[in-house]
Amino acid sequence: HIGRLRGPLAASYREFHALRTANNGVLHRRHRARYEELQRELEFEVIRTVAVVCCTCATAGGERLRGLRFAHVIIDEATQSVEPQTLIPCVKGAEFLVLVGDQCQLGPVVESRAAATAGLQVSMFERLVLGGHPVFPLLQQYRMHPLISAFPNITSYGGRLTDGVSASARAGVGLPGKNGVVTWWHIASPEMAVRDSYANEGEADAVVQVVTYLVTHGVEYDDIGVITPYDAQRAALLTRLHARAPDMDVDSVDAFQGQEREYIIISTVRSNITRAVGFVADVRRQNVA
Repeated sequence: HIGRLRGPLAASYREFHALRTANNGVLHRRHRARYEELQRELEFEVIRTVAVVCCTCATAGGERLRGLRFAHVIIDEATQSVEPQTLIPCVKGAEFLVLVGDQCQLGPVVESRAAATAGLQVSMFERLVLGGHPVFPLLQQYRMHPLISAFPNITSYGGRLTDGVSASARAGVGLPGKNGVVTWWHIASPEMAVRDSYANEGEADAVVQVVTYLVTHGVEYDDIGVITPYDAQRAALLTRLHARAPDMDVDSVDAFQGQEREYIIISTVRSNITRAVGFVADVRRQNVA
């Protein structure tokens, strides 16, 4: 965009840019300061000419958008943003605000216990919902096989979800089990505490068996996602899987949120005589999984 601008500022910028290119990307200190100043000014000119600016909530309060006002603000994944962060774009002249999100999925990540206790774990979106503000739910899902969506539909959405995808559209390699779509495999292997996390070696071995089964039936590694709530189990799985499939995704429920794969394997890890499941008991984390 800067290359298309005209005028003395753009001409000066192009001169410095040509000098920088000729010197293998290096400018003298006195030239570099002026070059960076020109770049900021021209970026500002470009931003002023566009109808839509896409950025994070934090960037909305940054230097690049100084002095600009936005009458219409749309915030995606609003339930994952802490409330003070959500307010940043709102104070830049918002007359109309749309918050897009799902309060039944994971909320903001707040590492400070004091901040969480003070209420920052509740997003603005969720606070408005709890306060009775009207919402406009999108109740048709297009991702999951209907046999998979049935569980979160009942437990998280009060049975209101409808399926926009048919069972035949999600037909693939049949899995061992009653319906060939959802399989529960109980592994009688104890969990192990690893620093501040947990691992389950028996489950990790079982995951490898499932991956091997899928691949031998023609499924590509890229179409398989492995999810586990605990870092120690992720490390154990990576050790086993990445030698044969270095590009295969193995990640936590939180990190996987929003992604899609044809086949998902979930290793829940926890197995103990006290039946403790730790933070996996969070119904929103169950829903995302």
